[in-house]
Amino acid sequence: MNCMLHTVGFSKVEGVEAERRLKDELIYGYSMKKTKTAKLTETRTAVEIFCEIAPNTGVIYRGEYDRMGIFLADNFFPAHISEKVSLFEPIMVSKRMDSDAYTAMAYDYTHKIPIIFYLQNMVDMYLELNPEDKEKSCEVYLTGLADDGKIILPVEGPKVEVNKTDDGRDVEENEDDEDDLESEVERQIRQLTEKEMNEFISMTNRSKDEDLYSIVETTFMPCGTEVDTYTIIGKILSVESRENYHTNEEMYIMDVECNGVVIEICINKTKLMGEPEVGRRFKGNIWLQGYVNWKTEKKDD
Repeated sequence: MNCMLHTVGFSKVEGVEAERRLKDELIYGYSMKKTKTAKLTETRTAVEIFCEIAPNTGVIYRGEYDRMGIFLADNFFPAHISEKVSLFEPIMVSKRMDSDAYTAMAYDYTHKIPIIFYLQNMVDMYLELNPEDKEKSCEVYLTGLADDGKIILPVEGPKVEVNKTDDGRDVEENEDDEDDLESEVERQIRQLTEKEMNEFISMTNRSKDEDLYSIVETTFMPCGTEVDTYTIIGKILSVESRENYHTNEEMYIMDVECNGVVIEICINKTKLMGEPEVGRRFKGNIWLQGYVNWKTEKKDD
């Protein structure tokens, strides 16, 4: 996913040679680095180095130390690390076939969808995750590197009118005054059916004259051949502008709520069409990454 380097402000890095120069320049000549290590065997030590080029944004190197203590890089990738919890769910991890990396899956039980993301903190997994905890519940901090995107206006909700009584219940035209439980259940089922039918009719009528994006408020759909890439539409909760210290290119950092899950989006300003503002929506393709707090314990309510 090094083709996503432009997302974090390296849009002028094109080709293998330019990528190699950037890789060497950051790992050997850059001072803002954070290193994590995990001893795997007597002769192997896993290493993760985060070169920060903006607050919580940068490039992560992975590899090992050799016997002489020299770092041997295996791969590197752009990353943005969120500080906001997106999910607290059981996590399943699996090793990727193409590199020494892992993808993780969190099943969102609220919306009944699996969320697959590229694991940012692999060394923490080595240090903290007990091999017996195959599906441990953890805090997940989700971020999305957006290849491109555009800003669209908020959706106007379907005009479905449901009359309410003073106590908040739906009004029936022929309301049965019986207190029998079976009658009450039938009444509620009938009300729900009528409500869903009214919403369906309203949506069908609107689709004749309106664009799809004025009806569908959010989406979260897999796209492409990678399991951790998605097309999303979500509501913008916050917007911040940041600058790459190394190139002076500017990025937007946006909290986007998509299907009830908040994802922190990072995108190069030149790749975003429109002006992001709170309340508007973001549409784009993202590479979904996640930082997992393996030490998390469920707090008692």
